[in-house]
Amino acid sequence: MVKRLYDWASFQNIKLMTIQENKDEFLRFRKLEFKVSNGKWLANKDSSKIEFLMPKNYYEPIFENKNSDLKNPKIILHLPIVYNNNISNVWSTFAANAYYTWPTIELDYQELKDKKELIIKSTMKGAWRNGGHTTKDFNVVVKLNEKGISFEVVPENKEFRFTQKYYEGFKDYYANKGIKDGQEVKDEDVPLDKAIYFDTHGTNTFLEYKNNIKNEVFSDNKTNIFDYDNVSFNQFDNPILIKTNYKDGKAFAYNFNQNVPQKWSNGYKTDYEVLSFESQTEAAKEIRSRTFAGGGGSYTILRKVNDDPNDYRYYGLTNQHVVATTFDMWNKPTLNAEKQKTTYLVRAFERQGTELYNSKGLFHGPENMGNIPYDVFWSAISPVDRDLTKTRQKIDAAITIFDIKETILRARRESRFETAEWLENWKNLKPLDFSYDYQYESFFYDNLGLDYTMGSFPWGKPTHYLINRTPYNDDKRISINNTNITRLFFGGGASGSGILNSRGEFVSPINSGNYNSLFSFVMKNRNYDMVGANNDGNPFLKDEAFSIIAHMYRANLFDPRTFNFNKQMEVK
Repeated sequence: MVKRLYDWASFQNIKLMTIQENKDEFLRFRKLEFKVSNGKWLANKDSSKIEFLMPKNYYEPIFENKNSDLKNPKIILHLPIVYNNNISNVWSTFAANAYYTWPTIELDYQELKDKKELIIKSTMKGAWRNGGHTTKDFNVVVKLNEKGISFEVVPENKEFRFTQKYYEGFKDYYANKGIKDGQEVKDEDVPLDKAIYFDTHGTNTFLEYKNNIKNEVFSDNKTNIFDYDNVSFNQFDNPILIKTNYKDGKAFAYNFNQNVPQKWSNGYKTDYEVLSFESQTEAAKEIRSRTFAGGGGSYTILRKVNDDPNDYRYYGLTNQHVVATTFDMWNKPTLNAEKQKTTYLVRAFERQGTELYNSKGLFHGPENMGNIPYDVFWSAISPVDRDLTKTRQKIDAAITIFDIKETILRARRESRFETAEWLENWKNLKPLDFSYDYQYESFFYDNLGLDYTMGSFPWGKPTHYLINRTPYNDDKRISINNTNITRLFFGGGASGSGILNSRGEFVSPINSGNYNSLFSFVMKNRNYDMVGANNDGNPFLKDEAFSIIAHMYRANLFDPRTFNFNKQMEVK
C-alpha cells in the first residue's frame, strides 16, 4: 500500500499516513520536519559532495523504542538533485513537478545498524533529450555514528562539482551565457564546477515502519489546549484561548507530530503561537527581556557597546523609518554624540493596561519611561558599493545606541522598580549575533521549520509570537500571514519588530504590513549582505562597504575604548 505512494506525484506532501493492517499492527509513513538550523544539505569545502547529519532525536524515539514491536524500519529520502545541462523551464521541471525529476532513496535502518555503513547507488536526471531525460549516476554514503546518521551525496564522476546557487549557478546560468532555454548542451560543455545542482532546503525525509502502537504520543505535554478556565487577554482585550505549556520551557524541542494537524493536542505546532504574558518558555523570557516600544516603532536590544561595567550604552535595532535620519558613516561612528535625541520606552508587562485589569494605561503606568537619550549608529538606507559610488539595495533597518544609566536612576526615584530592574538586566543579556539563515539560494525555504520569536508593539502594545513556519514569498523578505488559528496584530508601532532565532541571533526587523500580513526584509541574501560578517573575509572588501560589521570596525578604530571589538567581527 505504502509502496504505491511513490507513484503518486504528491507523496512528498504527506505528513502522516497510518494504515491498520490488523488488530495489533499499524503501518506508518511519516514526514519529518527539520528546522532551518539543522535541515540544510550543504556542499563541503571543495563542493565535491553534499553532506547532512540526521540527529538521533529524529529517528531513535521510533526506531529504538523498547516498548514497540517494530518491523521494517526504513528511511526514505526525496533528493533535490539534478544534472545541470540546461534543463528547459526549470521551475516547471525541477520545482513544480519535483516528483518526476528527483530521485527517491530507500534505506533499511536495520541493515544500517548491522553494517554501520551503506552505499546506495542512484541516478539523477537532467535535460530532456531524444525522448528521455539525460542521466548521471551518484552514490549516497550512509554512516551510523554517535551523533546520528550522516549522509554524503557523491557523484560517480569525480570531476563533477556541486553548485547550490539556484539562480547564478543553475536557473540563470545558461541564459546569462546567451544559450537559449533548453538548447542542447553536450556533456563536454557542461561546466565541471557546477555540473550538479543540489537544493539546500528541498530534501524530503520520511520514516516508514510498522509497530503495534495505535496512537503514537511522543510527549506528555499537551499542545493547543482550549483553556477556558485560565483565559489570558492581550492589550487589545482579545482572549488567548489556545495555549501550549511547553515542558521545561523549551518551545522548539522536536516532536514527530509537530507537522501533523490531526495530532492537534498531541504535538502539533501551528505556524504561529501567541505568547501570553504568563508564558515561562525560554523564548518568551528572552524576547520580553530585550524588546520594547519606542518613539514610532519597536526596538530590540542587541548587545552592550563595551565591557565597561560603568558604561550603560547598548545597541538597539529598529527600522530606518522609525529613526528617520541618517548621517555620514564614513567620517564618524555616530550621528551626534553631543546632541543626542530622546525617546520613550514601553516594556512588556505582565498586566498591562486593559479594560479587564483596569490598569493605569499604556503611557501612564510603571512600565513606561520617557526622555531616554539615544544616538544613531548605523543606517541601511543608502548602502554603497566598494568603490563608494554606487547605491545598492536598500533595506529598512537602523541601529541606535541607548544610554540608560540616568534612566535607571530616574526609574528608582519614581518608584518604577520593576522597570529599573528590567533595564538593569540588559547587562545580563547574551549578545545577539546576526543570522545568516537566508544566505543560501532555494525555492524551498518553507520546506524547513523555524525556531523564531517575534517581539512587536503595535500601538505600543506588546504582542509576542513564536514562529514555527512561514510561507515562501521570495528570497528577500519574510512574510508572516494571518491564519484562521493565530491572530496577528498590526498597527503603528509594529515597525522594527525584532525577529530572533533560538540560537542567539537577530534575523530581521518587521518593516511593513497590510491587513493580512507582516513583511520583513532579511539582512543577507544573494544580492546583498547588510551584516558583513559570517567569517568569510574582510568586511571592508565585501560588496557593502557600509555593512554593520564594517561600521563596527570603523567605530572601533575611531574610539576603541568606547566601541569594543566583538566576536562576530572576527575575520577567519
